[in-house]
Amino acid sequence: KIALFGGGDEEEIKTLTSTITRVRHVGGKEYVFWIEDGNAQWRMKGRTVRFRAPKVGDSVEFKPASMGTYWIRVNGRKGVRGSRIG
Repeated sequence: KIALFGGGDEEEIKTLTSTITRVRHVGGKEYVFWIEDGNAQWRMKGRTVRFRAPKVGDSVEFKPASMGTYWIRVNGRKGVRGSRIG
């Protein structure tokens, strides 16, 4: 739990872990993928030098970030920012 901006109310940070079931490369280091927990569709951009493309069967972890985005970690690698698009 954290207190944002020094406020007294605590907000719990939740993490979702799932498995990638489908991946589509949409240009550059940008990917759209689906997870096994429903039909959620996600978009992520691999902005790091060591970025590796996500593959079907990879584990994926989502943690809320700012402005409605998420930190997305694939197979425990360094996280990149992404968003849910469907």
